Amino acid sequence: MKRYQTYQGASVSHVDDGGGTKWVNHISESSLFFSENSLVGIDAAKGKLIGWLLSPEPQRIVVSVVGMGGSGKTTPSANIFKSQTVRKHFASYAWVTISKSYVIEDVFRTMIKEFYKEAQTQIPGELYSLTYRELVEKLVEYLHSKRYFVVLDDVWNTGLWREISIALPDGISGSRVLITNG
Repeated sequence: MKRYQTYQGASVSHVDDGGGTKWVNHISESSLFFSENSLVGIDAAKGKLIGWLLSPEPQRIVVSVVGMGGSGKTTPSANIFKSQTVRKHFASYAWVTISKSYVIEDVFRTMIKEFYKEAQTQIPGELYSLTYRELVEKLVEYLHSKRYFVVLDDVWNTGLWREISIALPDGISGSRVLITNG
């Protein structure tokens, strides 16, 4: 009854997967929908991040946004990700929210879906039957000659980069990866 009163009758549901992962992912991804006008006090940090992302360095650059949980890492990152100033510099881009208990094959599948969706290309029908190796091959093949921008949001495990970097080619296209910690 208290929840009903608190949320003024709105239907509130929660899927308990042991760690609240679905709830956290939805909260994190909701940052993609904030309007730029609703953000206050992030101009300096946003300017620094954009500067690093748009630097002329041809090698892949990984930028980390770190801070305590709830300190406001995802919202400016999402704002930058959506920015046309940033997007026009990249041929492909993907936003992937990482759960505490991620499965690397699912991370790769989400990344592939994001790249294909943004390119308005048909998502491969066999995506869910592909093995780890086939997923890595598909990503490398798709990205090898592109300048891409990937956001890995809410990363809790420092080992993720070792697992995922193999699928993100480090060419001379000026690709960027932005990682926010959990």
